[in-house]
Amino acid sequence: KEPELGGGPPYVDIAGINFYHSNQWQHPGSTRIHWHKLPRDTRWVPLHRLLGYFYKRYQLPLLIAETSHVGIGRAAWIREIGEEILVARQSGIPVEGVCLFPILDRPDWEDLAHWHHSGLWDLQRDGGDSLRRVLNQPYYEEFCRVRERLLV
Repeated sequence: KEPELGGGPPYVDIAGINFYHSNQWQHPGSTRIHWHKLPRDTRWVPLHRLLGYFYKRYQLPLLIAETSHVGIGRAAWIREIGEEILVARQSGIPVEGVCLFPILDRPDWEDLAHWHHSGLWDLQRDGGDSLRRVLNQPYYEEFCRVRERLLV
């Protein structure tokens, strides 16, 4: 669309998508479709299906460029991401990798006093201005299980 930028199909060999628990919304009305509520809302589109749409359109290997969840939902989220990638791969969609973002907890973009607890490590004040990394054990254990299943 924008040839002056110098891009084009020969320069693109993989396509990345971001996928978060809060990505899906009903429009019009701006109603968020909640991932964590069970039974799952019938409007929620599973990741493997979204990957299928994306792959059909671009015919490129795919990368989940960003994904994570917050708080106690992190382990369940990464488990589902792994399961969805396996389903996608079984249907011929080349999903080549996944990037957790953030890997370390981070403050909210608009409220630096609010921390999301969304990383593999949470950051806690260690007196004064120092921060200490604290591994979120359930997230880490599930991440390791998912990684082993996806590397087969």
